[in-house]
Amino acid sequence: MAALTLLDGAFYTGEDWMISKACCRHLLIVVSLFTSLSVGTPRHLHAGSSDESVRELLFTREHDVLSQGFDSVVLQASKLTPEDRFDVLADWVLPSETRSNFRMQSRFVQISPIADSEVAPDESVVEGITSPAFYLLTSAKETNRLSELRRRVREIPDSSQSDQIRAKLALLFMIDVASLTSKSPATPSQSTSAILDALATLVRKQSPDANRQDWPEILTLAYGRQSALRRSELVELAASICSPKMEDFEWDSNGVWDVYAFGSLAALTLSNETNAMHRSVSSSAFENSPFRSWQRASVVSANSRGNGFTAATWRPMGYAVHKVSGHNNDYLYLPSPLTGNFEIECDLTGQPFQEMQVAYAGLFASHHSSRDQAEFGGIRSQEMLPLEPPMSPPDDWMSCRVSVRDGVCRHFINGRQILQRTLVDGQFPWLALRAHRLSHGGIRNLTITGSPEIPSSIDMVNSPKLVGWYSYYDEPVDNPNDMFSWRSVATQETEASFEVQHAARRELAGSNLESLLMYHRPMMEDGSIEYEFFYAKGETAVHPAIDRMALMLEPDGVKVHWVTDGAHQPGILSPANRVFATKEGQRRPQLDLKDNSWNRVRLELRGDDVQLHLNGKPVVERTLEPWNQRQFGLFHFADETNVRVRNLRWLGDWPNADQVFGENFRVMPNTAEMEQLASALPQSYQQDFRKLELDASHFIQRGGPISVEEDGIAMKASGNQSTDLPLWLEVRGDFDLRARFENFQHADVGDGALEMLAYLPSDGQKIRVARHRWDNKEQKLRTRFSPMTDAGHQAQRARDHWVANEATSGVFRMVRLGTTVHYLFAENDSETFRLLSTDQVGRGPLNAGGITLKAFSSKGGSASTTWTNISVRAEEISGVAVPDMQALRNQLDDSKKLLKKSFVHDFTKAAPDAEMFARMNDTRPWNEADDGLRMRDIGTGEWGASALVAQMPVEGDFDIRLGFDELKLSSGNGQQAILAIEVQPTSEPRTTVNSMLGLNAPGVIQAEGYARVRMPDGSHWFNGTERHTVTSATALRIARRGERFFMMVRAEGEQHDRIVSMSDHSNAPINGIIMMLHSGGAGSESSVRLKKFEVHSDEQ
Repeated sequence: MAALTLLDGAFYTGEDWMISKACCRHLLIVVSLFTSLSVGTPRHLHAGSSDESVRELLFTREHDVLSQGFDSVVLQASKLTPEDRFDVLADWVLPSETRSNFRMQSRFVQISPIADSEVAPDESVVEGITSPAFYLLTSAKETNRLSELRRRVREIPDSSQSDQIRAKLALLFMIDVASLTSKSPATPSQSTSAILDALATLVRKQSPDANRQDWPEILTLAYGRQSALRRSELVELAASICSPKMEDFEWDSNGVWDVYAFGSLAALTLSNETNAMHRSVSSSAFENSPFRSWQRASVVSANSRGNGFTAATWRPMGYAVHKVSGHNNDYLYLPSPLTGNFEIECDLTGQPFQEMQVAYAGLFASHHSSRDQAEFGGIRSQEMLPLEPPMSPPDDWMSCRVSVRDGVCRHFINGRQILQRTLVDGQFPWLALRAHRLSHGGIRNLTITGSPEIPSSIDMVNSPKLVGWYSYYDEPVDNPNDMFSWRSVATQETEASFEVQHAARRELAGSNLESLLMYHRPMMEDGSIEYEFFYAKGETAVHPAIDRMALMLEPDGVKVHWVTDGAHQPGILSPANRVFATKEGQRRPQLDLKDNSWNRVRLELRGDDVQLHLNGKPVVERTLEPWNQRQFGLFHFADETNVRVRNLRWLGDWPNADQVFGENFRVMPNTAEMEQLASALPQSYQQDFRKLELDASHFIQRGGPISVEEDGIAMKASGNQSTDLPLWLEVRGDFDLRARFENFQHADVGDGALEMLAYLPSDGQKIRVARHRWDNKEQKLRTRFSPMTDAGHQAQRARDHWVANEATSGVFRMVRLGTTVHYLFAENDSETFRLLSTDQVGRGPLNAGGITLKAFSSKGGSASTTWTNISVRAEEISGVAVPDMQALRNQLDDSKKLLKKSFVHDFTKAAPDAEMFARMNDTRPWNEADDGLRMRDIGTGEWGASALVAQMPVEGDFDIRLGFDELKLSSGNGQQAILAIEVQPTSEPRTTVNSMLGLNAPGVIQAEGYARVRMPDGSHWFNGTERHTVTSATALRIARRGERFFMMVRAEGEQHDRIVSMSDHSNAPINGIIMMLHSGGAGSESSVRLKKFEVHSDEQ
């Protein structure tokens, strides 16, 4: 160890030099490394150099050789024999007597490096990271010295410093992994798993404000991923690196480390493979995906590429695509540009570090995790917009919609519009999926509907903004306050409307200052880009570039300049590099450059071959390298020339509409089969509520106010209220129900909701889809399946499914196919339905009145909306949604005349016959002077009534009417007072049908119709309870036709009866008719004078 001690900084006199031949050879190796790291011409020593030469060189340096850059250590170690390489790398990585720390420093290598730009030997690279530690492990395996290395690491005393403890654990783990020989997924030993657990625990315990050095855990993660280790063993370590950043919302604290760690976590989490997780996500994975032809592109810059940010990868999973690892801001482009009127809809993830966006025309807009802001931006930058009120908390998946109509682009998230902008015609007409580099979210069920058009060519610059362009060197773009910004300038010339300009920085002359403006969407298909540039020798010039290959148009010929990564460029690639594009020996024609004039360029791409034309003449052909990412750019040396470019136009051989869409993207993939089956249902029905020639008095309704307006049926509920509009359709078999609402409004307090409900009485089930605003201010869609008893009462806990959504308009939809009901919703003015959930249901029919549109509120809230239309497709449909009650009443009146039997008793002329009528409670005798039968009820503490019961059996269709006057209803303690006629069919379950007048609030009398069903447990379930407010009334009526009951009232002063409610029950006989008066509460007194009682029927 004498030589190692010396080299670590302890200097000795000549008498101290007593070293062996082996030590001398080791010194010579180290000195060779030392000289390669020195500034100036390196001095190379060979094994034959004398000890005096070694001693002389060492004492002329004042630096610690082994503290120099690891890149040079790795490079020089690559020139040694395996045995020597192991010795040198072990001494560099492991602590020594004078240096107590492990050296785990490493570097991420460039993605798609060009010649001379990456110097790391392959043996030192694992998962895109070059490291002396990796190289040491490779050398140990090659020389069979893994056991020796494990022993040396174990013998190193434990440190009190977290990074050193983690480094030791990392090396021990990697040594264990290096010892695995199986190519199949392997389970590590118990000790290896314990090392991983200990390392993950230490990583989690790091202080948030610590000067994080993540190399030990990053190297561990990389080495584990490339090995045969099972992926489940590494998830916890990856999570331990990422979780603190996610919890603190630290997006870029450790740059390239974070990019790799987050990508690793996503890959390990998403993968369904059982083998080792070192496989990269290749383009072949897209072959069976609707995203198979989409083009990947990141915002690759000199900074991100030079510092080794990993390449972005996307993984398809059915009708979804997930971003696994990121580079910078990462995009996935539709293969063709889009113009025209169209809508894009999809589901996307939105939780922190899973945010995904949809971008069109160079801009995306999405929610922000703070929820009181929205994020929007383009290729180069992002901004925040305030949102008031804040968005409702998102689910794991959010709905996203981008609507492009008549030059206006609107962005929606969960039904809420967060941005509207006017588009410049044809401006960067590309659709893309977008994610931040640390995001590992996904997008699924994407649709593109409407009338999208695919242009044959596009203008690449057609506005004052360089939309879709960015600077490779992070120079300012579109900054009016910076004279050296790349910019688009409006011109007065007829040849072009806008001109791309960039000013030279002549004060930096001779610095070879590279400048590159890149169009983000790559040239992935055949095509050509044409433009004009102004050339003035020594003053103005610009050159086409494809990725990092710039084709320099100079008078003596075309030269290739490899664009460097500037200050981030590893290796020896000079920014002044350029070579003639033609091969040696080929003729190099002079270029026909027009000085002080505009010159035309055409760059054609066919497969991998590029041909460049200048002023109509071909000047060079070249084959692109495999790593070329095919992004077009404008390059110049900014210390030498200005830039002027105009008429940039791209003619692409991109797929046409049939090729792009085909069977994909027209409907939500998860509803495609359902849509096909639903569209084949044979019968259809539509009702446009905006064209009703009825007023609300014709409606059968329940609860709050309903009115007919020009734009539909307006409905409102407030306080603790439900306002219901039953639809009188009978639907059998498979069905497709839709109801559109507009302008949903709610109070800022309490609960408010809208709902479409369907009742399947024979199956004892209710299904519904609703839009809620809760008192906690959350806004959601809800689907509900309610199993009912035979009597229609909810038998067990309902099954709910919630989806965050803030749309104020939309279409509720329920589709039953077989025994599955699909709940769907189309938000706002969209025509695309999203599947919310499904349930298993019965096959029973929807009876008349079984479909209901509702608004309801509670906790002091309110809800109002306008229903504009309903539509139904089904195997069988009968009836009408909103019947003409006048016509229906006339039909009832006409059919009454055809009934065979009639019974009429006039109370103004005779007392009720004791054999026909029974009296309860109020048994006062009939008095001719009363001009009718007076009935009175005195309220008590318990429910009771005075009644007159007509003891007559009635079969078949019937029509019962009770005429009266001088009605006085009284209520105490808020209890209801009523006058009613009631019948009860003899079938089971026992059902009582009522037509009545009720005092439900002081001075407010309402006509009601409902059915009360007695359940097996003795409780009651109420069906109906439609209410119409009347000032006063003179008659109540119940009619039955078939199984349908009609409950009616004659308001005072009106010439016809008003249908209050109707519902289907039973056509079984009834054994009596009850006329009752109930006074509400103790001490109250209600009274009425009965005038006439009529019964018309088929049989009595």
